[in-house]
Amino acid sequence: MTQHDPALLSAALAGAERALNQTIALTPTSHQELEALSGTLLGIDITSLDLTLYIDIISGAEIALLAHCERRPDAFVRGT
Repeated sequence: MTQHDPALLSAALAGAERALNQTIALTPTSHQELEALSGTLLGIDITSLDLTLYIDIISGAEIALLAHCERRPDAFVRGT
């Protein structure tokens, strides 16, 4: 099992989340599509890194990237 530095992972996710939300803000045409997915939680398992991440679609204009989540994902993607 690979150990990931929680502080480094948190900082990386915060930066990526900020960048994604800024991109979403600049593409208002995507808001309607994302709004339809509001409340959806996606799980992403990167097996080569022994890392699972989650994308929480909060609204049509905001997502959250999470390293841990108690909710069960609506969809799960696994790959290397």
